[in-house]
Amino acid sequence: MPSRRTVLITDDDNDIRLTLRAYLEDCDYRVIEAEDGLAGLAAVKKEKPDVVITDLRMPHLDGFGFIDRLKTESPRTPVIIITGTGDPALVEEALCAGAAACLFKPFTDLAVLASAVQHILERSRPHDI
Repeated sequence: MPSRRTVLITDDDNDIRLTLRAYLEDCDYRVIEAEDGLAGLAAVKKEKPDVVITDLRMPHLDGFGFIDRLKTESPRTPVIIITGTGDPALVEEALCAGAAACLFKPFTDLAVLASAVQHILERSRPHDI
């Protein structure tokens, strides 16, 4: 039986991380957390997640820097952006930088996030080969 898929949540808001973690664990994902992009990169190296969920605005290393370095260090790991900004230019920039999807905070329905994770994992399957 294959092991559960691993999701890394990188966000400087502890409440967001806890909420997403609880929901995704209920969906049977293994979830790890990081409070900023630097901690996220360390978690990627150590845990090799199947998908990364990251905020754009974080201290130390923002979402753009995180995606840029992630695409160099782990190019097959898909990224979902979560952001509270309504700026379409930032969203477009994140998608052009390599994000697979972008979702907006605050979440009104966490099932949308779980569906995005599932869809991206079905498309990518980076660690099955």
